[in-house]
Amino acid sequence: MAESDWLRLVGLLMVMIIVVPGAIALNRHTWLRNTAIWLAVLAALVFVYQTFGPF
Repeated sequence: MAESDWLRLVGLLMVMIIVVPGAIALNRHTWLRNTAIWLAVLAALVFVYQTFGPF
């Protein structure tokens, strides 16, 4: 696989990690908060990668 294919695969997995907890949350009142937390974590990872990466 080319590097761009790996990045697309990782991006798809990250989106699944962000969306799935909100979609299947047992307590429907916290899905928005959980999604916001996951988006913040994703943004932090992207910032670290752009600042210090590639490792």
